[in-house]
Amino acid sequence: MSKRKRITLTRCIGTLLVSSVLAACSHGGSDKTAPKVPNRICWGAFPGDEVRTLLKPGSQLSVEAKQPFDLYSGKVDTSCIVYIDGNTGFLAAARRFDSYTSWGFRKEDYDSRIQVGQEGMLSDSGAASYFTCNRPANLPQDRWHPNSEKYIILQIDTWDSPGDPDKNRKALTSLMRKFVPFAQQKLRCQ
Repeated sequence: MSKRKRITLTRCIGTLLVSSVLAACSHGGSDKTAPKVPNRICWGAFPGDEVRTLLKPGSQLSVEAKQPFDLYSGKVDTSCIVYIDGNTGFLAAARRFDSYTSWGFRKEDYDSRIQVGQEGMLSDSGAASYFTCNRPANLPQDRWHPNSEKYIILQIDTWDSPGDPDKNRKALTSLMRKFVPFAQQKLRCQ
């Protein structure tokens, strides 16, 4: 066999070996993407594909959401947690308070403002907003939590989000802009 044929054969074998190793990695245990997410997630408030961009890689997804989305009828808070391989990857939460002070305390965790709700805040790994919720008088009263608790604080947090922080911030802003009107509608705020 000539030297040229041996070099060509060696290159072909090398190319086949590299291709088979790469194929094994892409089908094997080290999946580099987040698991499939339902079309709508967390009470149906968020598009699954937008939440997926913020999730760390993994193979199994599970969702734990307090149903229904409500901050009345004996409830003062609610949350939805998305787990990736048993670890928290995404959290959406809502809580009712009786004073603006509770919002001021949370603002320390964020470095930027966003235009959402009455005030919105943003960081690389989360977003928060608050709004005032005045419910119609004809709705049942909650004897455990008076109507004075009219400040609603919404929060979204992520853990180990992949990708560029600027893209994550855009995704978090987009999700919060969906979360506020969703919450206002579900809580029947006026």
